[in-house]
Amino acid sequence: MKSSFPIKTFTLLWLSHFLVDFYIGIWPIYKTVAQIDIAKAGLIMGVAGFSGEILQVIFGYFSDRGLRKIIYLFGLLMTAAIVFTSLTSNLYLLFGIMLCIMVGSGAFHPAAVGVTSNLIPSKKISILIFSTGGALGLALSQVVFSKCWDRFDGHIWPLALPALLLVPFLLRHPFPKQHTERPNLKEIFLPILKQRRPLTLLYFTQVVTYGVILSFIFLLPDILQAKGASPWLFKGGGHMCFIFGAFMGMVALGFISHRIGIKSTLLSANLSALLLFVTFLLSPTFSTGGTIALLGAMGGSLFLMNPLVISWGNQLVPESPSTVSALMMGLAWCLSNLFPAIAGLLVRLLPTAPEVMAMTIISLTLVVSMVLLALTPLQEKEPTLHLSE
Repeated sequence: MKSSFPIKTFTLLWLSHFLVDFYIGIWPIYKTVAQIDIAKAGLIMGVAGFSGEILQVIFGYFSDRGLRKIIYLFGLLMTAAIVFTSLTSNLYLLFGIMLCIMVGSGAFHPAAVGVTSNLIPSKKISILIFSTGGALGLALSQVVFSKCWDRFDGHIWPLALPALLLVPFLLRHPFPKQHTERPNLKEIFLPILKQRRPLTLLYFTQVVTYGVILSFIFLLPDILQAKGASPWLFKGGGHMCFIFGAFMGMVALGFISHRIGIKSTLLSANLSALLLFVTFLLSPTFSTGGTIALLGAMGGSLFLMNPLVISWGNQLVPESPSTVSALMMGLAWCLSNLFPAIAGLLVRLLPTAPEVMAMTIISLTLVVSMVLLALTPLQEKEPTLHLSE
């Protein structure tokens, strides 16, 4: 089946995802340069993340009822609230700002994935391409933040300008029309209930793998500092290498998964991530080049799992892409966001090399995700993607 590729729509979606994840990625480095207690910073991230991301189910439901564009724009603007963190050191206000950001994330992701998954026949490829935008934005977030922080004496308001400039283009652009029929709750959730076993297994796989990702991003500046890494790596360079590896992994392994199958790709990525994490955390310090290579490989293996799990869920229930995406992201990510809070608490409790040991303990949960994936039954084969100009 041939289908033309909607370049303009996809570009706007990709840029929006770039900015949303760019803003979300700033908190881990901000908490370090602002010298916020790591346990309190983890608690702020965990509670705000749980509260905001759980709303994806509600946003996903209303997105499937014809409100995708409004919810999508609302989410983009809310995440730009990160620029206000530089204006206060009050922990309650910082929590309120983080809550706005995570509510924005909860609104944006199911609405955007709902649009993306219907643009071309292959949901897997479309979501993977869309995810590269978020990965690249997340990769650059801490490096750009550090430069902006230094250049504007601790203020980061210029980072809001790209979102404000993009919104007028999004308002004018005609996104694909949704079906005029508005299904009720029963019509939306009945297909989900029919696929409850594989969706439940994929859900908990997502909870574990994304929890490990969030914990590692949260602790990475402190881990690199403890390992005596170069200042460039500590001030966002290591984070950029980790996420850029994810970007490259999504591009390369996404197409490989189209050939060898989504389950085999996920199992391979899970095993690789577990081995790479243990190697990085428990080995002595590496050279700068070795650290860069290892962080890139870790990102490439682990981050690939997020969009593939979401696309697998969308294949199982194609009737309600935004709602399924909300379940696979929002309901999963709300629990995943508690992992950094646990990581911060472990750092406080462990006496020796606390950041490294805390992350080692959390990374071992990848064994659980491997078992869950092994138990998940395969679905029917996807249609082949053909791009035409």
